[in-house]
Amino acid sequence: MSEYITINEEDPTTPDAILLMDELSDTLEAITDSSGRSSFNTSDIIGQRALFVIARNQDGEAVGCGAIRPIDDNIAEVKR
Repeated sequence: MSEYITINEEDPTTPDAILLMDELSDTLEAITDSSGRSSFNTSDIIGQRALFVIARNQDGEAVGCGAIRPIDDNIAEVKR
């Protein structure tokens, strides 16, 4: 049986989303001595034109996430 990943829009304030973002911050802290938390606010990825997605494996386990954060009418940032 082959493995598959599904990617769906989800709420960035759910426990799975928070866990994934915390794991990313911990990894960034270990690699760069900066967690990136000071330059990120969850409210930036909620609302019109914003998008937050979670990747889940075939068992439904959250294995990754990403977001699009609008900056202005014509510019957005891809967040990992």
